[in-house]
Amino acid sequence: MPKRAGLTSTSYALLGLLATRPDGWSAYELAQQMGRSLRHVWPRTERNLYDDVKLLDERGLANSRREQTGRRPRTVYSITPLGLAALRDWLAQPSAPLVMESEGLVRVFFAEHGTLDDLRRTIRGLREEAEATERTVAAMVRDYDRDGGPFPERLHVIALMGKLLYSHREAVRSWADWAEAELAHWHGVTRDTGAHVPAGVFDEIVATVDRFPEPDEKPPAMTREE
Repeated sequence: MPKRAGLTSTSYALLGLLATRPDGWSAYELAQQMGRSLRHVWPRTERNLYDDVKLLDERGLANSRREQTGRRPRTVYSITPLGLAALRDWLAQPSAPLVMESEGLVRVFFAEHGTLDDLRRTIRGLREEAEATERTVAAMVRDYDRDGGPFPERLHVIALMGKLLYSHREAVRSWADWAEAELAHWHGVTRDTGAHVPAGVFDEIVATVDRFPEPDEKPPAMTREE
């Protein structure tokens, strides 16, 4: 059995990428592909990815081989049968809870300590980021219907992810429109200086969750890597 202690979700993301190309990827190509395909849901620094793929090689989950590209040597990694088995085992386990990470939303959360212009600027920035992401994703998938992209055999799962990214950014843009409309009636960022509690928001949140069926049993939560 391969040694899996110390493997993280990023390790398994790299195994997933290795599984998509039997001929293998160089460490640089893996980092580029992570940035292209997963950075909107699992952003990681390029430096750490190089260490992670070396760990897969050390654990017997990937093979490495040296190749010559022009005058420059490179190391190419490919998944092993043990690596594929580890990936399948990981996919069968419950996932860690979804986490939303946004500096802009942290700024919104503490907006009463700034100014109204600060808050408006933050909300505008969140909308612009959402729009930029939509354009980036659209540029990647624009020609998929015509040529299938680099991995036509994976279009079914790519479509699932693409729909989620689009829907999430659409929700952010819709929220930004709503928030800016609310701020149009504010004169400050505290209730003493003219901020208002938007009507019906808390009732809407409660009413929404009341429509969900009660879960029979909660699966055990996995530990999320830092």
